[in-house]
Amino acid sequence: MPRERKGWTRPARGASCAMMALALFFYGSITHGQARYSEAEVKAAFLFRFTGYVDWPAPMLEAPSFTIAVLGQTEVADELERLVPGRSIKNLPARVRHIHSVKEIGDAQMLYIAARYPDQVKQAVQQLGSKPVL
Repeated sequence: MPRERKGWTRPARGASCAMMALALFFYGSITHGQARYSEAEVKAAFLFRFTGYVDWPAPMLEAPSFTIAVLGQTEVADELERLVPGRSIKNLPARVRHIHSVKEIGDAQMLYIAARYPDQVKQAVQQLGSKPVL
């Protein structure tokens, strides 16, 4: 016969099995119900939300819209386009522009360059000079 600890009683075997089954059921429900997001969805959401935490210079907010230019990552641009309709950034209508070169940045306030274009970063810094583009 197993020794009982003082002040502790062993639960009935049926109760232990029921509690374990219940725990596994809830764990399975929680992990099964979690949404999986693609890398492009996460990046697009981050870019969109990050704009709200930046203190933009007044001249950048005088544009007719707040533009996020995306170079070389069409999946991120596509997700941003899905995310921004009807939304605003700093009280300006949000829009996304797919670009193929830094020269196409135009009046964008934010530029996202895909990792596979490392040479474009240096070119962007040189071309933009002191223009306040994030």
